[in-house]
Amino acid sequence: ATEGDGGSETHDRYRFLQGVVRRVALSALSRRERKRFHLAAADHLAEQEGDPERAGQLAGHLLAALEADPNAGDLAVIEARAQTALRAAAERSAAVGALADALALFDRAAELTTDEHERAGVFERAGLVASRAGEGDAAAGRYRAAAELHAGAGREREQLAARAHELRSLQYARPPTELLPELRAVDRALSDQDDHASALAAATLAYTLYQLGRNEEALVVATRGVRIAETCRDWGELLHALGQQGAALAELQRPDEAIAIYRRALDLAVIHEPRLVAVLCTNVSISLASVGRYQEAAAGAREAIVAADRSAERMAERWARLVLGRALCSLGDWDQAIAEIESVKDQIPTLAGMAFAPLVVIALGRGQEALARELVAEHDRHRDESGASGLESDFRSLRTLVLTTDAVSLARIVPEAEISEFAEWTSWLPPIIDRLVAALDTEPLEAALVSLRTTAAMKQTAPVRAQAERLAGHLAARAGDHRRGDEAFARAHQLAAECELTFEAGVIGLERLEQTGVGPDGGLASIRATFSRLGAPAWLERAQQADHGEPASAHSSSSRHQPHPTG
Repeated sequence: ATEGDGGSETHDRYRFLQGVVRRVALSALSRRERKRFHLAAADHLAEQEGDPERAGQLAGHLLAALEADPNAGDLAVIEARAQTALRAAAERSAAVGALADALALFDRAAELTTDEHERAGVFERAGLVASRAGEGDAAAGRYRAAAELHAGAGREREQLAARAHELRSLQYARPPTELLPELRAVDRALSDQDDHASALAAATLAYTLYQLGRNEEALVVATRGVRIAETCRDWGELLHALGQQGAALAELQRPDEAIAIYRRALDLAVIHEPRLVAVLCTNVSISLASVGRYQEAAAGAREAIVAADRSAERMAERWARLVLGRALCSLGDWDQAIAEIESVKDQIPTLAGMAFAPLVVIALGRGQEALARELVAEHDRHRDESGASGLESDFRSLRTLVLTTDAVSLARIVPEAEISEFAEWTSWLPPIIDRLVAALDTEPLEAALVSLRTTAAMKQTAPVRAQAERLAGHLAARAGDHRRGDEAFARAHQLAAECELTFEAGVIGLERLEQTGVGPDGGLASIRATFSRLGAPAWLERAQQADHGEPASAHSSSSRHQPHPTG
């Protein structure tokens, strides 16, 4: 056993023999002696109160003592000690982000807990840990077990609170239409008191209403949740309710108010609920992206990922990566956008639309028509398999674009787009404008321009205005007014550049040259470099032709991935 080269192989041999020796030594002891030694070890570890790392070892020795002599007279005493130690070890594991270990320890603690009220509490803590790990069904099971224990003891309010937690844990795993009826019932049943349970129910209901696009009602319910949580100083539920307020305000075209609410919630979370910092950073990121502040949105999403990793909030990390991917798509960092989204898209079924929209935008920009259709089909499979139907606004118009084969349907996409489609992320719009301007018919361009130039707040953001000015430039150029067309293209380019929409700015600069003869500042070199870097061959070919004064070749299709000049 002592021979070897002194490297890792010898070390592993020593470690292996140590385990063998340990098992042989223990097998030579009677059950009573093994129990005595384990209890002695537990007593020794219990004296080291300042070392939280010892909690798991202490629990292990107590469990081993139980297994060594399950018929001992002091069994109940040892079980009580083991249960306490297991909970301490579970809390320690949760605190350092070892969520799977924490969940297993809480489950073992529940098995040893004889007091049913305490056992319900253990299940509720286990449910929270499972939610943090992004395990919605596992969390729901623990909360359901807690609710059953409360119901059996006649604790109706605690039962309803556990049920509300169960429904919240399913909000990323079940369609909102399925959850809504019972959430309404739970909210009604708890609304007679201003306490944690009623704040919880209100905030949870508000999110499901938001998922379904019922934003006026979501705002009313969330505002009620804020009032209740402030009354009882329930910081966790206050932050949840503020988050739902902000989400509803964003959808109701009140982005500045949404950002202000999110920032207030974020300040409170840093002080009172650090584990919610990641979610609130992501909310701020979404609102910043909605008004074209994509660099800030990307920075906020990265901050959310760091915060989620620090607090072991796995679901929050997935959502933040999805939001980061959307911002990077808009900024023209396509490869990284794909990497972020692909890493999480299969784990968030109710957010399928948010995940697939950027992937389709990138595929269209790269001329990957078959891939775009495959992504639409994959999205539809995700939606059908999960039964999820919420938050599809980012994908609706893109899906129609990819599947549309006739000019009439194409012409209707922008005029018929709902305002909710402009509320959080508008990078779905340029591919549709690409297809419209590639056609010879002028009327669809005019209809799209009229629909974009309204007083709706979310159509006054810089990214949307850039596309409206782009349409105006094409229409003026087609009418022979190249001066007015150049002015419109110049405004469109400036708006896109201010938002750092690298790809869109390149497209608009190229179209300006093609339609009005005015070249972009600095020539076409930077535009060619952008198209080359992004892997957009059709656009690169077109820029090269324009640089040589050649007419771009016409294509039989007028989609973004096969662009050609018009007029």
